[in-house]
Amino acid sequence: MKKNYLDIFLITCLAFYFSLGVTWDSYASFNYIIFSIIFMFSEILLLFLFPKIKNWNLKEKNNIIKKREFIVYGSIIVGVFTFLLIAYFPGVIFPDTFEQWKQVQSNIYTNWHPLLHTLIFLKLPSLFYNNIFSAVIFQLIFIGLIILYFCYFLRKNYFNFYETIIILLLFLGNPALYKFLVCPYKDLPYSFLILLVTMFLIAIVKSNGEWLKPLRRKIYFILATLGILIFRHNGIVPFALTFISLIIFYPKLRKFTSISLVIILSSWFIFTGPIFKLLNISSSGGKIEMIGIPLGQLSYYYHNNAPFEKEELEVMNDLIKLNYWNEYYNPRNFNYVKWKSEDYVTLANKNFTKLLTIWKDKTLENPAMFVKSYLNMTSPIWDIKESFAEVDYEMYDYTTELSLKGNMANISSKFYEQLVNYNKTITSSPLRWLFLNYGQALFIIVGSLTIIISKTKWNLKRLIPFVPVITNSLAIMLLITGEEYRFVYSQILCALPLMFYALYERITNKKCHNL
Repeated sequence: MKKNYLDIFLITCLAFYFSLGVTWDSYASFNYIIFSIIFMFSEILLLFLFPKIKNWNLKEKNNIIKKREFIVYGSIIVGVFTFLLIAYFPGVIFPDTFEQWKQVQSNIYTNWHPLLHTLIFLKLPSLFYNNIFSAVIFQLIFIGLIILYFCYFLRKNYFNFYETIIILLLFLGNPALYKFLVCPYKDLPYSFLILLVTMFLIAIVKSNGEWLKPLRRKIYFILATLGILIFRHNGIVPFALTFISLIIFYPKLRKFTSISLVIILSSWFIFTGPIFKLLNISSSGGKIEMIGIPLGQLSYYYHNNAPFEKEELEVMNDLIKLNYWNEYYNPRNFNYVKWKSEDYVTLANKNFTKLLTIWKDKTLENPAMFVKSYLNMTSPIWDIKESFAEVDYEMYDYTTELSLKGNMANISSKFYEQLVNYNKTITSSPLRWLFLNYGQALFIIVGSLTIIISKTKWNLKRLIPFVPVITNSLAIMLLITGEEYRFVYSQILCALPLMFYALYERITNKKCHNL
């Protein structure tokens, strides 16, 4: 039997990721022996399973879907969302949402949180009913429609009616979803749009570009990708690379994709530049939001007694008092230190170049510390832990401050109690393995990418559906400031469609080789 060296290489990379993901602990010393044992067993297991999975001959479908099926899917979605609405009535307020809601009430806007998200998802609903509840309803309708399309995607290509219902129930049964769904948060529409664009790209690739022919689909695609651009500041990375990938690999779509990319980016730069200046809209965090990892690593160096010059310590102390660098140090989250500064934004801008110079010098002097601190800070994205079990079910004081509970308090508390009990049941039983956490989801995405690469022998066209979610995760790994899983929420959402896409993909070379 001929060995496939590409498969062996891919399997080794996958086994390394899995082994690091399950053994890395930011709060303890890394155990190289345990890592080596898990790596050895995962490598052997993958060498056995991978060729079998790759050679599965699963047949895609082109199902005819009855309209009444969507009544069932929609009823399930509405039922779950209604339960969540009552349990969290009138909604959950995180600090970012609270800041956006204050902008809506005062009509004094900034672009620290994307302005268009504030206007569309908070201001617009408030015009009909000036309560955070209207923004929650608006977001749930938006998300519900995308989940309904997810059902269509599954039903059209892969599964029958009953199988689709089971997958939908599993999708909606993940307790990691609940609190975020009822919080008007920019990360939710952004992440669900990455899911939608991923499904669009799968359809484009499978049809060799034909899916985009109808004008209505062109409009859907532009609106979905535009949402990725405008609902998070780092959205420009997956947005631009998605269009660039289509321009490169689909010449017959080049005119549409090129013109669309130029028009959208030009409009966006004009809107966030001259128009913002004209309307006196203050800018986003800008460059200071780009140094989260360098500052987090500086806190690691300082906490672990790396040598600093007196002048370097003075710059760091000017930004944040030195005792805070130690007292509030967290290996995965610089925010605990960051917000101890009385004027972090101004001081970080003032010392931006000096801070980066100090970080560069300390990194060159301590390369091992650089690697460890980087793995610590990015571990919430890729480590294979049960992240959803860490979802905090405590309400922020902002909700009480806005006096939003009202007469629904008693009913809401009973539903909320049931949600807490459900979360405890899931996280304390084997059922927890049915639900994807962030690191597991990324592992499935990378594993699916590995299968596609192996099946298609690096047919780059076939890799395009992975572009939005993977580029988003990579962008966050360069910019992350703390262990906020919402940054990579799209990993959980995109794992299933990309897994089905990979498993049902046909092998390019019909003559398959086993390892």
